[in-house]
Amino acid sequence: MRFIALILLCCFASPAFADDNTEKQKLIVQIFEETHMDQTINKSFKQLSTVLKQNLLRNAKNLTAEQIGIFSEIFEQEMIGLTDDVMAFSADFWVRNFTLEEMQSILVFYRTDAGKKSIDLMPQLMVENQQFIQNKLPGMLQNLQQKFKQRLEQQQESNPS
Repeated sequence: MRFIALILLCCFASPAFADDNTEKQKLIVQIFEETHMDQTINKSFKQLSTVLKQNLLRNAKNLTAEQIGIFSEIFEQEMIGLTDDVMAFSADFWVRNFTLEEMQSILVFYRTDAGKKSIDLMPQLMVENQQFIQNKLPGMLQNLQQKFKQRLEQQQESNPS
């Protein structure tokens, strides 16, 4: 697969692999194969594109449904074009943050039914988390503005110029 060659190239070029730890390199490839990392990333991008399209259909009154569809299609294509970059970044992240033993344990988990289910649900979880945060942001921003204003007023009262 193309992504395996990319991962190996990135791993050999990465400072995190300066000790030439071939076992970690092999494990990353196995983990990415087991988790179908490229497909998982692309599925996340497609779900994100769908959410974006739904939000635009609700909120972008100056665009037609056809224009929003075109934008959504371009967005999805551009995002999928980032798959290799995301995988290279992810490989480096794994090397920097997990020991060989931890990576072995994770691989064992991903091969279980629960691990496979977590792989299948991860893109959905990411999208639902994003939707949850988007729904919370308006109220949170109002609260943040109010607290910021109060703090500035307190600061001004305690340090009059």
